[in-house]
Amino acid sequence: MFNLERALNTWILDKDNVFFHGTSVESLKKILRRGRFYQGINLAVAKTRLKRVLPEDHEKIEEINMLDLNTLVDAYSIAKFYAKAKALHDYLHSSGGLADVLKSYNEPYDNWFFGHNDGSISRLAWSQLLDIGKDLGHSAREIKLKVKQGLKRKGVVIGIHKSFLYDLTLKDFQLEGFYVIYPSNLEIKSIGAIYVSTLDEKMDLLQNYNINKKRK
Repeated sequence: MFNLERALNTWILDKDNVFFHGTSVESLKKILRRGRFYQGINLAVAKTRLKRVLPEDHEKIEEINMLDLNTLVDAYSIAKFYAKAKALHDYLHSSGGLADVLKSYNEPYDNWFFGHNDGSISRLAWSQLLDIGKDLGHSAREIKLKVKQGLKRKGVVIGIHKSFLYDLTLKDFQLEGFYVIYPSNLEIKSIGAIYVSTLDEKMDLLQNYNINKKRK
């Protein structure tokens, strides 16, 4: 049975965690309520770890070697990057009241931060959000304030325990540049650890989880 408190208290880089998934607290709440992840989940993984935990498959060796992430820290870092982007997007979509702007925004939200290590979003993203927002009746001041608030959220990184792989082979995954894609439903019992960067997000997650437990 899944235990949220234990997952939060387990080191995210524990040797038993082989994959990492970055998302928002809002998305994690839905995952915990459903008891499983959505289909086609992206999982950041170090190719050295992948070779170690899955049966050798000569047909997939070339694809594994093309993965861009070499170490566990690399995989964790890319998951953390996606967590931050998803956290900002989901904040603006719900609490920020800018769902209409995001609906008209055609670029992938994870591109907002590329090339910006200072925590800000790109000039292009700013320009597009402001232009779209203006056309939809939002002031530049409102959008800047909402984005500033959203940038305080960092999202969550979920570590997937190696037991998830016991009955799988490389053929069960699609390999991409920074991650692998697991096309089926991944149950939450496979979660080995959860890292939440900010106290506000952690308290938000715990409060929501405990309320839902009492309702059951």
